[in-house]
Amino acid sequence: MLELGYTQDQFDQKDPDQQDQLALELFYLVLRDAGRAHNQPNSAGYGNYDTGKEAIATLFPGASWSGSINTRARDIRTKNGGDINLFAPGGSLALAAIKIGNPLTPPGMVTEAGGNINVFTRGNVDLGISRIFTLRGGDEIIWSSEGNIAAGSSSKTVQSAPPTRVLVDTQSADVKTDLAGLATGGGIGVLTSVAGVKPGNVDLIAPTGTIDAGDAGIRVSGNLNISSAVLGKEGNIAAGGTSSSSAPTASAAPSAGSISTASNSAAATSTTATEVAKHEAAAPASAADAPSLITVEVIGYGGGSGDEQEEEKDKPNSGT
Repeated sequence: MLELGYTQDQFDQKDPDQQDQLALELFYLVLRDAGRAHNQPNSAGYGNYDTGKEAIATLFPGASWSGSINTRARDIRTKNGGDINLFAPGGSLALAAIKIGNPLTPPGMVTEAGGNINVFTRGNVDLGISRIFTLRGGDEIIWSSEGNIAAGSSSKTVQSAPPTRVLVDTQSADVKTDLAGLATGGGIGVLTSVAGVKPGNVDLIAPTGTIDAGDAGIRVSGNLNISSAVLGKEGNIAAGGTSSSSAPTASAAPSAGSISTASNSAAATSTTATEVAKHEAAAPASAADAPSLITVEVIGYGGGSGDEQEEEKDKPNSGT
């Protein structure tokens, strides 16, 4: 409880509803720390997710949990500050597979005026054409026990901005205009939409699955930690602070096409070498061993009149 600023005695003095809320906040922090420790060689949790799995078994014991969350392109938002916590201990989360109607802003999970976003599932977390954004401060923790986390395929050119708010101080009658700031694109993001916002961190954890930045990408104003079995489209990730991941990239594994191409190339090389060897075996060993071929061209057999032939007969034989 010290991470939440409470001692055990202070926690025990809370009513049951407050204790449940604090326990849920602590649960996400344990998942986050398990993912970070997995990537730290000097940590006791390096290369494992034991503390996270223990927390899951404590809060959600047994294997009878079921049910998934499908928002069907609808929004989950907080507008005046506040966190968003979603958990499907026996299922998955799907935000928006297709575009429904013509919404003014991309659908998804957004904290417009600050707040954290925490997601825990057993199966996949699939954004589709949607987004998970914090616009004015906040961190994100997304854990998928047995599935993948996919940032989706939302267009990077789409723009949206929450409506401008007018704030009136009831004590001084001071009137201020609150600009929410412009947010672009989709995917997973902790954005600095207005100046002066504290950078936020993102922790994505999929112990047995793939974390795929997709076409929409992953953007973080603060630090980014990725813990997964495989990392996809790592070139579409941007972090303002440190970025850590021990997962091998999907591009590191050879594709079936490249293996087939290499096999065909090797076969062609082998065939060519065989033909060359046959040709060299049939050819003479050296020029000295090759037989000489002399071509004789007969230009003519003599000619002339009969008298000339007789005169040639009458001449004495001069010998050789």
